[in-house]
Amino acid sequence: MNDSVSRQAALDEIDKNRQALLSIGMNGSEHILVRYGRRVIEELPTVDVPERKVGKWLNGNYRQICSECRYKGYRSWKFCPNCGAKMEMD
Repeated sequence: MNDSVSRQAALDEIDKNRQALLSIGMNGSEHILVRYGRRVIEELPTVDVPERKVGKWLNGNYRQICSECRYKGYRSWKFCPNCGAKMEMD
């Protein structure tokens, strides 16, 4: 599975947990969390997340046609189930 996660959000959560550990006197645990947990997250490679396609439903005979992949669907669908394009509504 390829999940995209905000690096900054993960670091913020570590910092929040660090403060909780410090407030209850767990300095050793806090040190491990910061020293190793933050470093692992900071050194993770970035992930290229492709931009979502944006399409329109074009008029077809019985159903609408996706402007991106030519899939036949319905105007009420917000996304094309075939290519994942976000469909602009008129």
